[in-house]
Amino acid sequence: MVKGVLKTISILVVSLALLSVFGYIIQQNSEAVIPDGPLKEFVMFPQTVMEVFQSNEIKNIPPTFEMKHFFDPINELKEDIYGLNAFYNPDQETWEVRLSNFKNDSVLHRWQLDRSTFVQTDRLYPNSEPRNPILLPNRNIIVDNDESFNLYRLDAESNIVWHNTEKRFHHSMNLADDGNIWICTTEPRLITIPTQEKPVAYEDDHITKVDVETGKVVYDKSTSEILIENGYRNFVYGFSHVIDGAVDDDPLHLNDIEPVLSDGPYWKKGDVFLSFRHRSLVLLYRPAINRIIRMMYGPFLRQHDVDILNDSTISIFNNEGTNVGKRIKEGHELYGQPAADVIDYSNIVHYHFADSSFSHHLKHQFDEHHIFTDTQGFHQYLSNGMVYVEQHGRGIQYFMDAERVYYKNQGTNWVRDFVERPHWVRIYENIDL
Repeated sequence: MVKGVLKTISILVVSLALLSVFGYIIQQNSEAVIPDGPLKEFVMFPQTVMEVFQSNEIKNIPPTFEMKHFFDPINELKEDIYGLNAFYNPDQETWEVRLSNFKNDSVLHRWQLDRSTFVQTDRLYPNSEPRNPILLPNRNIIVDNDESFNLYRLDAESNIVWHNTEKRFHHSMNLADDGNIWICTTEPRLITIPTQEKPVAYEDDHITKVDVETGKVVYDKSTSEILIENGYRNFVYGFSHVIDGAVDDDPLHLNDIEPVLSDGPYWKKGDVFLSFRHRSLVLLYRPAINRIIRMMYGPFLRQHDVDILNDSTISIFNNEGTNVGKRIKEGHELYGQPAADVIDYSNIVHYHFADSSFSHHLKHQFDEHHIFTDTQGFHQYLSNGMVYVEQHGRGIQYFMDAERVYYKNQGTNWVRDFVERPHWVRIYENIDL
């Protein structure tokens, strides 16, 4: 009896597996589009299995590591340039923040972020990289575990001065004009739709200010509310980067808050620039009066990292990424038309407030070195005219100007043939330890 039941179950499992494989083959060799739902999950299950077996986790490689690329590194730096970056130790399963000198690869100081204090979310500790840490006086640092409820101030010996678990922190953080911390946070937001029996939820990003001395939240504002209250409801609820009718639970994707630290002809001290990746949109927002001062969109796609260059110009790291379109299967032609549109390499875009125009900077360097990163990406201008650039997708770091590349390397943290990607290194030209 038992053997008969087991045999029947085995036959059923094998039959379903074969049917799934058959459906997957049919789908891959046709133009059929399967709507989201159980049928699509069933048909695409073989692809899921292949992705799992090809994943770094199966190879015991932490998620923040990328297959290294072989090239001749460059280091022609003549001056000390310091970087604050996080590194994962797979053996000890801990995150370490290092203050290093790019010129000679020396480490000036280390801080350790212990797993024992980590407040677990759906994002695992090895994948919750400390991004964009900030160096304070007396060797204190502000650091978080990305996409988790963990924001810390550590002293020079890695003791916890305070630990904020109130919000889910993510992406960049920066010092505000009052010395406190601007940081991106997120929380679910419910909306009611007449055709839905129950409310639906999406991830709503907030701009949050944290007191640098106490770790307490002193300001918090929903970016959905910022847009809606300023008359731009369409940017919250309109169609965004998702295609094929899929549900979009991350319509805005705030990835940078850049504080304005002094008055200028086009902004005031206390304003903030906000970058929304999924809308290819940058805002100048004035929290004091809840007003959007200017909206910027144009020759950039899935951008990140806004920097203020002078009193009338900002720079934007243009990822130039898209998920529009589908691969043309071998043997198929789309009406025999030649390609008309080009998605280029990543680049840096300047926006000029005086005439609302755009220009590119260092595009020839990005093109020559094939610098492309579909998401994230980072840049920072130095006082001598050089620009620090992170090619996140390949884990490569650069220092360059219009004339040459002075530095090109993949960092120093290796696991077999994999290199750890940089986590938005904060650059310092002068430090007083």
